[in-house]
Amino acid sequence: GRRGQGGPADDDGRSPAPDVGPNWSLLTVSRKGGKTAGHKDSYWFSPGGKRFRSKAEIGRFKDALETLEGGDDEGDEDAAWKIMKNKSSSSSSKKKTPSVKKKKKATSTPTPKKAARKSTSSDPPLVASTPGSRPTTASS
Repeated sequence: GRRGQGGPADDDGRSPAPDVGPNWSLLTVSRKGGKTAGHKDSYWFSPGGKRFRSKAEIGRFKDALETLEGGDDEGDEDAAWKIMKNKSSSSSSKKKTPSVKKKKKATSTPTPKKAARKSTSSDPPLVASTPGSRPTTASS
């Protein structure tokens, strides 16, 4: 087997994960290349073979399984997986609101900047007249 598994591992490198639930397994993989080489990623596998990247994800999956209890799909991991994925995708789509971006584009912020530039172009004659009004400092 592979090193650093923390217990007896199956042929595919998975070790039992009783802290998550009965018949669950854990696979720890070290990243081989890139900036994060050496970092270890943990993947949990349900008894039905579904892969999870965090215990939070496992919690959402178990909540979805609980909603199926007493129904025709009780214990059906595929049905629970669909429920879990639909909930997470709908919440992430709420965050992406294109209407907010359109409102930002509609604001007319460049116009005042152009007006400010025009007013600064009339300033140099005034600046040029100020050194001329003080000839004593220039000669000494």
